[in-house]
Amino acid sequence: MEVYIRVLMSIIFGINLNFILISMNPPDQLPAKRVIEIQRTLTTPDSVVKYLSRFKYKFDQLGEPDIKPSGLFLKDRIGDCKDFTWFANEVAIMHKIDSRMITMWPGKNQNGHAVCLWLIDGKIYPLCNVTCIGKYKARYFTNMNNLLEWYREKFNWGRINDWWVTSVVDDDMIPDEKYVRQTILEFKTVKDRFKRYFK
Repeated sequence: MEVYIRVLMSIIFGINLNFILISMNPPDQLPAKRVIEIQRTLTTPDSVVKYLSRFKYKFDQLGEPDIKPSGLFLKDRIGDCKDFTWFANEVAIMHKIDSRMITMWPGKNQNGHAVCLWLIDGKIYPLCNVTCIGKYKARYFTNMNNLLEWYREKFNWGRINDWWVTSVVDDDMIPDEKYVRQTILEFKTVKDRFKRYFK
């Protein structure tokens, strides 16, 4: 619940309103005050990567929240791509860094991958479990096509032209037939948002 309140407030007000959530913090998570302290120290892509480098990847189990609240994610130091992505986006919002969350699917009825993109001085920094775990320096791209190609090789996915890329991180990471038209429209939205990065 915490993550949805925080993201909703971030969207409405354009700022990170973590302080409101301090009194709502469940006992099985890091206190919200500590979460804010950690997020304040992460001011660059390199600092985010270094901080998350020792976290572990774990696919959501039945009964677990689809996207963990940051307090739980930071306490467990375990999450899937959506958890890494949401956390990186919260940090970006706190520091007023231009960021976007996207989801990539290699095709119909296949698992996808979520990533948070930080846009700084013409460079695209993808922040997710793949670019953070075991790494100590942030990877960047100057072009969205190169970024998508890098992920294609990393996951051994097929042709990028067959992919679906959406500008949202979905609760359901596996699209179905009904999703096709909406996703194609969203891909156009992503291309519009990243126009200068598609060259």
